[in-house]
Amino acid sequence: QALRGISRSRDPAHAKLVEPLTRSPTPLVRTAAVTCLGYLGNRDARETLYERISPVETNPNVRLAARKALQALAGGVDRGYDVKEWRKVFEVKPDSQG
Repeated sequence: QALRGISRSRDPAHAKLVEPLTRSPTPLVRTAAVTCLGYLGNRDARETLYERISPVETNPNVRLAARKALQALAGGVDRGYDVKEWRKVFEVKPDSQG
């Protein structure tokens, strides 16, 4: 419930409070935490989300929630469970700044 409340704030600064919960031993907590990161919109949380879509994460619900969170951060782009492809999505090109 607390993570839902934090999600509603939409304050990207709260991501640092949520990230440690993505490594909870309880899958339901991990799922809520990665979902929250998607709502908060802090693109800096992507490394944490990459970890949750990788095979290191054994719970399929957590992996799916992390994938959807990445999709939210990427403006609807979806690269499945391919961390390399997700990294390309979030890559900042020097020519695109300005």
